[in-house]
Amino acid sequence: NNSNNNNGGTNGGTNSNTLTPTTINALGNSSSGNNKSSGGGSSKMTFLNRSSTDFTGVVGGNSGGGNSIINKFDSKLIEERNAFLIAENINQNLLDEIFLDSQNLSNEAVVYFVNALCRVSKEELDSTHPRRYCLKKVVETSFFNMERSRLVWRSIWESQGQLFVHSALHHQRATAKYSIDSLCLLVTKFFEKEELSNYQFQKHLTNPFEIIITTNTDSEIREYLLKSLYKTIHNTYTTTTTTTGNTTTGTSTSTSTTTGNNTTGGNIKSAWKSFLNVCKFAATLNFRNLVSLAFDIVKIGNNYVGCINDYFIDYCNCLVLFSKNELDLGISLEAIKLLRFCSLQLANKVILQPLSSVSKKNRGSSLNDSPQQSPAIEPEVSNEIDGNQDGSVGWFSPILYGLSNLVIYDSRAEVRQEAVSSLFTILINDVNSFSNQSWQYTLSTIILPIYDIITFASQKPNKLSLQQTQWIQQTSQKSIELLISLFSIHFDILSFGLNELFDIIVYSVSQDFDGLTNSVFTNFFEFI
Repeated sequence: NNSNNNNGGTNGGTNSNTLTPTTINALGNSSSGNNKSSGGGSSKMTFLNRSSTDFTGVVGGNSGGGNSIINKFDSKLIEERNAFLIAENINQNLLDEIFLDSQNLSNEAVVYFVNALCRVSKEELDSTHPRRYCLKKVVETSFFNMERSRLVWRSIWESQGQLFVHSALHHQRATAKYSIDSLCLLVTKFFEKEELSNYQFQKHLTNPFEIIITTNTDSEIREYLLKSLYKTIHNTYTTTTTTTGNTTTGTSTSTSTTTGNNTTGGNIKSAWKSFLNVCKFAATLNFRNLVSLAFDIVKIGNNYVGCINDYFIDYCNCLVLFSKNELDLGISLEAIKLLRFCSLQLANKVILQPLSSVSKKNRGSSLNDSPQQSPAIEPEVSNEIDGNQDGSVGWFSPILYGLSNLVIYDSRAEVRQEAVSSLFTILINDVNSFSNQSWQYTLSTIILPIYDIITFASQKPNKLSLQQTQWIQQTSQKSIELLISLFSIHFDILSFGLNELFDIIVYSVSQDFDGLTNSVFTNFFEFI
């Protein structure tokens, strides 16, 4: 256990409460000359023990009789001092060879070796004077053993991943940043390899990012993680050779750039699951800079949307969360536009969904709310939706549900306007593959809930809240115009919903809002 601090104190007097030196034959009869202070011969090192009438024994050896009895404080102090002495008397090159030769260990042995190294590293980090020596050696050992199989690495990463999380939660920011830098270095190295089919090692590898950002409440560390993650992903896709962080200091960042062909960008596969989970969490935070940094990561995914085909549902749900965050109107509006872009990718078969329906855990949120609910008070919604739709709806569902949700509940008029425009543009232009059953499901669960507030207003006009009144004034006119246009364009397939359309029109013209009645009549006459 290498120590960079002398914590053992100096030689004291004969007082029973002071630490005094005891000379022991530390290296036995060895004459290897590894002791830098002895110059050869019988190597001895001066270790410390507690000398008093009440405490007997020698630390690290026998004292002629009895076991050592040392209080906890002095035991820790002596341990750290002795560790320092060992480091002073053993050639550093010999220690380095231990880690270099780890590549010659068997698969089983290297797992035990790394596990032990991680345990010692945790002890170093948790000591009175934290050290990063073993943490650095963990990273070096990882590079020495990079060519081992993914199965072996999965076992290795059980302890390594926990160590990186542990160090990233350290109270010293420099140590936390060093851990994030080291993690990014290893992730980048693994991205140079193609991920094996049906073996999501990248997801396992990048899971510490999720734990760190959700557990470490220090906004500076969260910001550092998002910046590091952005550089890691961006540089991988652009094949820019980047060294993020300095493995010696752990605090600085050095970057070198070369131009090459895009050969590694496509290798980011299951890691997107973790990256999107990180961004989802950041999208819910009340810090504008963190939201903005996470959204920059999401926009990288948009540029390479074909690479995240397997995590398209997660990507869309992530965009919905950014569109709902009210800290930055610009990000919300841009997120809605990206949802529209995702819909185009589905319509144009750039994103290919499975033939089977989407699993429930990946579907959008259900909106089954009563008319009495205020659009400004969003109810809790489930992450599962009813399975009454075929596969053609499945991957459109998070987009359609997300936009519908925004139209109903978002308090910002600009967001509602953009969301309702995007929603009906998608329904009019992108969902030509919808079956009759799909349209029935879409009308009842996505479209009609938007107009529940109009029904409520016609039944209880005196009980409208200020927010509900503003919604009718700012959003109802455009939403009804678009609804009538949708029925006009897809009349043959939507004729089953004419009764619901007529009810909405009747409720709308009964409202005492300037311009609404005339607008509804005009659009209805054109529809006829």
